[in-house]
Amino acid sequence: MELRKNEKRHSGKYSVIIDKVTHSKIKELAYRNKTNNKEIIKKSISVFEKISIFDNLV
Repeated sequence: MELRKNEKRHSGKYSVIIDKVTHSKIKELAYRNKTNNKEIIKKSISVFEKISIFDNLV
């Protein structure tokens, strides 16, 4: 992912850019689970937060 700075923000567009491979994986998972891309991303962030709790225990 790439974070872009010093660009105008338009409504509905955000500054995080993902590569084509990641986008196609998200799209494929959304199709399999019969949901949209945003829900897949929200779920993956939720899972990542839960997993990262264990990293802080060491």
